[in-house]
Amino acid sequence: MKKQPILLLYIVAFVVCLSLIGGIYVWWSFTADECTVLETIQTPNGMVQIVNDGCKEALPHTTDKNTIRMTKSIWDGSRRHDVLFHERVHLEQKRAAHDWKEFYRRYWEYDISASPPTDLPKKYIEHLRPNPDTKAEPWALWRRRYLFFPNYANSQAPSLKNIRVQIWDVHEKRLVSVPDEWKEIFCHESSCPHQFEHPHEISAELLTHDNHSPASARLQNWWNANKYVSRTP
Repeated sequence: MKKQPILLLYIVAFVVCLSLIGGIYVWWSFTADECTVLETIQTPNGMVQIVNDGCKEALPHTTDKNTIRMTKSIWDGSRRHDVLFHERVHLEQKRAAHDWKEFYRRYWEYDISASPPTDLPKKYIEHLRPNPDTKAEPWALWRRRYLFFPNYANSQAPSLKNIRVQIWDVHEKRLVSVPDEWKEIFCHESSCPHQFEHPHEISAELLTHDNHSPASARLQNWWNANKYVSRTP
C-alpha cells in the first residue's frame, strides 16, 4: 500500500524537473550568445557580420545602431537586398528611437514600452519570445486596448521561428483575435503584415514590400519626408 505514495512522489519530482529544465532553457535563450562572427563587411549603411547558421536560428537581426548579422547563405542569396533593407530599417529605429515611437503613437495609434501591463498573466511574460530588433521596448499596445506580443508556440521546446502572436485585450482581460479595425488599417485586400508582433517589424516589412494599406501609406509618406530612404540604399 505504501508503493502508491512513493510512485506519486516520483511523478511529481519528474514533472518539477521538466519544468525547471524548461525554465533554464528559456532563460538561456534570452541571455546566451550562440553567435560566431565569421566575416565582417562594411557597407555604406551599417556593418554586416556574417555569422554561423546556429546564430539566432539563422534569422537576420541587428545588435546595435550600426551592426547587422546574417548567415553566409543569406548574404550570397537572392534575398540579400530585401534582407539588408529590412534590417537597415531596424538600424534607423535604433538610431532615432524617439522619432519612431512618436510616429507609431501619432499615425498608427501604437504605444510601445519596456514593461507589460501589471495585470498581464505571468505565463505570457515568461514565454515572451525575444527579438533583438524590438528588445528595448517589446510590448506594443494598440489604441490603448490591444497588447500585441510574441510568445513561443511551444514553451517546452522554444524556438525563435515557432511563435504565436498573442493579442491581449486590456479591457476584457483575455486573449482575442486580430481586431477587424486593425485589419482595416494594416491590411489591403488579402495582404496583411506577416510579422505583426510589433510596429518595428510591421514597418520594416511594409517599407520593404508595400502592401498598399492605409498604414503603409502613412509610413511611406513619413519615411520619405524624413529622408530616411536616402540613408538606406
